[in-house]
Amino acid sequence: MPKRQPKRGRPWFSDASCIRRRAESRDHVWSHGFVFDRTHDGRPLRMLTLVDEYTRECLAIDVELRLDSEDVLDRL
Repeated sequence: MPKRQPKRGRPWFSDASCIRRRAESRDHVWSHGFVFDRTHDGRPLRMLTLVDEYTRECLAIDVELRLDSEDVLDRL
């Protein structure tokens, strides 16, 4: 049997200096993430998704073979 992994702690400090913001209205908090897939010929495909946390509405999906930091900043 493999060893169990130790549980990870909270992503903020005990003095609450980094607290995740909760969405209170539309366009208050957005989240973004990347989804990866491959085309039929094996090339990598990247998708940048942008979601409004309050309405759970997808604001944008950018699909490219290559996405760099400038593409992300332009979309945000």
